[in-house]
Amino acid sequence: ILEIPKLPIDRARQVLFGTLLGIVGTPP
Repeated sequence: ILEIPKLPIDRARQVLFGTLLGIVGTPP
C-alpha cells in the first residue's frame, strides 16, 4: 500500500494521469 503524501488530490490525479498516459504512450 502506497502512502499518499500531503499533496492536493488534484496534484495526485495529475501525476497519476500523467504516469498512465506516459506508460500508454499517447500521441502528442
